[in-house]
Amino acid sequence: IWAAENKIVAGIGDGKFAPALTTARAMVAEVLYEAEGAPSVEGMTCPLTDIKAGEWYTDAVIWAYNAGVVAGRSDGTFCPDDTITRQEMAVMLYGWLGGEQIQYTLAQFADGADVAPWAQEAVAYCYLAGLMVGNDAGCFDPLGSLERAQLAQVFCSFYEVALNLVLNAAPDAPEQPSTPEQPSTPEQPSTPEQPSMPELPTAA
Repeated sequence: IWAAENKIVAGIGDGKFAPALTTARAMVAEVLYEAEGAPSVEGMTCPLTDIKAGEWYTDAVIWAYNAGVVAGRSDGTFCPDDTITRQEMAVMLYGWLGGEQIQYTLAQFADGADVAPWAQEAVAYCYLAGLMVGNDAGCFDPLGSLERAQLAQVFCSFYEVALNLVLNAAPDAPEQPSTPEQPSTPEQPSTPEQPSMPELPTAA
């Protein structure tokens, strides 16, 4: 219901959603494209050989290819009508979220745009994991030399992060059973009172 109301996934007509119907690769590209706000693809190119102009999914696939969401099959095709597998969906979703997250993270640095494309994902990961942070000027300084003190700090942060992961993953220690109370010593029966001697009659 939420997906339909927010126009993420449309119905198939006649008021039906068809929840068990399989999904084509082009449909997923279209959904991600719409979720991104259907940006313009003017000036973009796409080398995937089976993506023709004028199809309902053309702009979506062009956008997805340029955004790093899809890369196509090994033979250079996209196969838009093929049913998408769960692992293919995971790859496309990772490409969509990963690209967005990387750009957002790099934007935290004044010189984030200077990070080389091949290093962007690694820089974003190290920043988000708390392994490497910017300098006092709010820059990452991607071409700056790494000082020995910085090297030490990186590894210190790495081990702190790793230790926290281990501690958070470890199950809580079971509570120790309390020491059972020792049974109280039974009271000793009291010594019965001895009967008193009768008084002897006095002499007349």
